[in-house]
Amino acid sequence: MSKKVKAQLPRDKVFELFGLLAQLDKLPAIPETRVPFKFSYALAVNFSALEPIAKAIAKSAQTDPEFSAYLKEEADLNIQHAEKDERGKPKRTERGGFSIKDPSAYSEAFVALREQRKDAIARREAFLAEEIEVELYQAPGELVPEFLTPNAVRVLLPMIAEPDESSVRALRIVPEEVSK
Repeated sequence: MSKKVKAQLPRDKVFELFGLLAQLDKLPAIPETRVPFKFSYALAVNFSALEPIAKAIAKSAQTDPEFSAYLKEEADLNIQHAEKDERGKPKRTERGGFSIKDPSAYSEAFVALREQRKDAIARREAFLAEEIEVELYQAPGELVPEFLTPNAVRVLLPMIAEPDESSVRALRIVPEEVSK
């Protein structure tokens, strides 16, 4: 049965859940795969509910000038240590990151930067770890599409309803039956 529930989640988990919902919304239709309506509905309702919260969380990085400076310095560090192409532009990896020319030197500079900005980083991490209350629409677990990866299901767990006792009983394995 689908239902709305209030959940206490750390801000970073809310942001992660919203990000996955946004990705799932952009997936092309998968041939031979049908997503149950109740699950699609839960995705859409939760996306709409979490969007303003996720935007506020993202915007909060801009409210701490020291953390904003850290982000700019980190981006500059990535560009500075990146391999350059024939036009002098930083080379990108297949995953979109930078190809680093001297990983050891980069690591040393990155550790030094994090040490220099450790107070701002700690404030940001504490902010993201703080739990907030969100209202989520839950869909029954048996409606979760099979094409989702275990990591995607882990992120979606707050919006997946626990199975009722009759469903659990049907799935329960009795130890003596396994040993026969």
